[in-house]
Amino acid sequence: MAVVGLAVLAALLAWSYGDLIALLGTFAFGTFAAALAPALAVGLNWRRVTASAAAASITVGLVANLGLELASRRAALDGWLAAGALPSAVALAASFLTLMGVTWWTGRGAPAALDSDVEAVLEL
Repeated sequence: MAVVGLAVLAALLAWSYGDLIALLGTFAFGTFAAALAPALAVGLNWRRVTASAAAASITVGLVANLGLELASRRAALDGWLAAGALPSAVALAASFLTLMGVTWWTGRGAPAALDSDVEAVLEL
C-alpha cells in the first residue's frame, strides 16, 4: 500500500510540475551544497567547529533549502528574494551563518582535544 501511495504521489508531482527532472536536479545539488558544504569545507579544516554547530548547520541547510525551493515553485516568495536569487544560494548562506554562529556560541573556550588519529589527518 505504501508503494502505491508513493507512486501516486510521484505521479501527481510529475503531472503538476512540467519540469520535474530539473526540479529534482536543482533540489539535489542545492541540498548537497546547502547542507554539507559548510560542515565539510569549514568543519574539517577549522578545529573550533563543534559537533553541535555542524549538526545545526546541516539541519538549517536542509530545512531552508526544502522550504525555499517549494515556496519559490509556488510563487510564495515573490517580493521576498531579490530578482534572480537562487533559493539554494540563500540556504547555503543561512547554513554558513548557522555554522559560524553556533561555533561562536558553543566554542568560546579552547578548542576541544582531538583524538591523535584525527589530529594526524588534520596536520596533513
